[in-house]
Amino acid sequence: VACRASVPTGDLLRIAWPAGAAGPAVGRTLPGRGAWVHPVPTCVGALCPGGLSRAFRRKVTPSQMADLLIGLTAISGADSVELPDWRPAEDG
Repeated sequence: VACRASVPTGDLLRIAWPAGAAGPAVGRTLPGRGAWVHPVPTCVGALCPGGLSRAFRRKVTPSQMADLLIGLTAISGADSVELPDWRPAEDG
């Protein structure tokens, strides 16, 4: 989803949003629509709610995205991933 590189699925983490779950989760065998991401800080940090919303065909809120990125950061072994500001720009 983030870098769009074509690599074997064994090199990627699967993010899914199972029915009834409060938000997206990481798991290769989780049911439902999924998205794949490299478990490296640059790809994890490049994820955005819009890209995952398209993959899941449902809205991913900034809060859900932040929770997911915190979990992915731990899995990727990174010390931290800077969370972008996904709030829409204010008019005026």
